[in-house]
Amino acid sequence: MKVITVANQKGGTGKSTIAFNLAIAAMRDGLKTLLVNADLQQTALDVALVRAENDFKPTVLVANITSDVIHTELSKKYKDTYDLAIIDTGGRDSKAFRSAMAAADVILVPLLPSAPDLWASQGTIKIAQEIQKARHSQVHIFCLLNQQVRNTIIGEETVEILKGIGALSLETILHYRQAYKRSFAEGKGVIEYKDREAVREIEALWEEVCIWL
Repeated sequence: MKVITVANQKGGTGKSTIAFNLAIAAMRDGLKTLLVNADLQQTALDVALVRAENDFKPTVLVANITSDVIHTELSKKYKDTYDLAIIDTGGRDSKAFRSAMAAADVILVPLLPSAPDLWASQGTIKIAQEIQKARHSQVHIFCLLNQQVRNTIIGEETVEILKGIGALSLETILHYRQAYKRSFAEGKGVIEYKDREAVREIEALWEEVCIWL
């Protein structure tokens, strides 16, 4: 079983939306996928419930694991059942937060292209890099620019700053679109929605992440 962890200590970076959309994309590709809620706010559980109430298929299976041994629980309980686990973390540094990153093959650090978000995300990037070093580079770490406003250069500037602190960014950038919020509120992935540009973004994100799994 491969594991993607979506992590940032800063709130409001779109972790749950990204984790959910990746889960929908993975299931569409035929992977038996587990969405792991590691956040006490339980957003992943909430959106899965909305999806179930609307009877949308495929069903998103969610495991609620908020303990500090997420990596151990995934290995013991789920590794022989699922092809992929996607972990939606909480927004603060904790043993559970670090355990979620320690379980990962790929760590995605979503951040908004702004100086305050970049500053606030550096702690998460540092923790991820420490875990990567401890695991002898067996985990891949990428920043993901989210809610980029079109026709602005701040995203490019953010990428250059990230390079300066030794952080890699995915080529895929998610732009600010109402479709992400609306589809999420309905329990749908964007690829099940009607915004073609948003669909292309999530498809590109999934394809790029798959390269590193």
